[in-house]
Amino acid sequence: MHNLSLNPTQNNSGFVSERYSTPIDTALAKPNEDKRTAIYSQLNDILIDEAFCFTTATVPIRIAARANVRDIAINAHDSFNYKTAVSIEPRDQVGDGRDTA
Repeated sequence: MHNLSLNPTQNNSGFVSERYSTPIDTALAKPNEDKRTAIYSQLNDILIDEAFCFTTATVPIRIAARANVRDIAINAHDSFNYKTAVSIEPRDQVGDGRDTA
């Protein structure tokens, strides 16, 4: 297994269980898809019962601002830093169609 958090012999939690490692070994050795599907269902139940690993996913950071607002920074803890933000006058925007001459 490539995912260290779910590896049956060496995972991030230090979790070791024959109930968990046996179905993984069996699934890796079974070429029959139907048998593997049943084993995967069993593994899903084990992961829910044992709860030794919590999988999380990040959510993309999004913000809505006018087109002339620039340089809103993102802090390390996924909040916005408005100290560096600036508002550019429409005539300063590139390609706004205005003649500056």
